Amino acid sequence: RYLIDAVERETVRSLCDASACASSLAAADESAFIDAARELLRLGRLPRLLGAWCLAPDAGLASPIAAILRAGGQLAEVALTSRPVAAFVASNRFLAASAFEHDGGALGPGGPVVCLASISGGLGALQGCGSWDWLRDHVHLERLLEDEALMP
Repeated sequence: RYLIDAVERETVRSLCDASACASSLAAADESAFIDAARELLRLGRLPRLLGAWCLAPDAGLASPIAAILRAGGQLAEVALTSRPVAAFVASNRFLAASAFEHDGGALGPGGPVVCLASISGGLGALQGCGSWDWLRDHVHLERLLEDEALMP
């Protein structure tokens, strides 16, 4: 029992080292990452780890955090109750990440803004957004204002 506790503590400590973990997370297969996130949630470790990862200066975490939001359910709820995660998803670092370029940007189908709106019932999660540079042009602004899923 004590050996397992020591191994678990060391694993969590390693996972909290955001700089070492960021590139591995960004490169991981989405389904494998979601499976790992569900296991970390079951162990009660996910909120702490997500907070540490989102405080890292690397925007490469946009894809894993977006995957958690797309997964929905308890994973997304736990993520958005974490202050560092909530601040990260409302940041230009997250919303303007190149990871969303191929999907029509942050407003694209399955993009993080649409996921946030479906989880929180609107754009409340973006209230603290300090920069709206991630909106690419007037077309994105129009979509933001006209989409009933985003502006109920």
